[in-house]
Amino acid sequence: MFTQPDTPRPAGHPSPRGDSVQRSIMIGSPLERGGAPRRGVLAFKAHLNPASARGFTLLEVLVSLAIFALAAVILAAAYVNTLTAFDAAARQQGRQQDLTWVRAGILAEPERKVVEEGGELVLPDDRRVRWEAEITPTGVADLFQVTLHCTFTGSGRAGAWTQDSQLMVLRPTWSESDAREKLRAAARAKLAEERKS
Repeated sequence: MFTQPDTPRPAGHPSPRGDSVQRSIMIGSPLERGGAPRRGVLAFKAHLNPASARGFTLLEVLVSLAIFALAAVILAAAYVNTLTAFDAAARQQGRQQDLTWVRAGILAEPERKVVEEGGELVLPDDRRVRWEAEITPTGVADLFQVTLHCTFTGSGRAGAWTQDSQLMVLRPTWSESDAREKLRAAARAKLAEERKS
């Protein structure tokens, strides 16, 4: 392969090849030259982009803390409200179960006098209920309206509370024979009048 020989140059004048090498060394990056970045280069880059070396001011930090504290308060309030709602739902469910126990005991009692006297019932979790009932006859034979007043005491999620409720009970054993016959006769007469009309 033919190569052009280097032409001699006077003393003090470097060759064109040396100039190109020296120029590439001067304008090349530090990593391309195989050395570590120089302090002057880093300082020059930081001087060109001062925003990258800028930190947070005290005002920005305080605003960030205030926003974080507000978000924490909101989340804590929502969490407490959720727990309160779950606790109230569980307490209401326990009260309904206790009331169901009392109603089942009244419906299982065949004697009207025993129901009117009231009584006390032992519930799970060492709880007790004292109940009183008022029985009112209706216009239908063997059908009664029972007004129930219950007082629950003892430990448990429901705690101590009172409950008034009404229920309709169809109980032939609570009716007197004379009153039953009168109601049945009145019902037959009313039905006959409706048929005639």
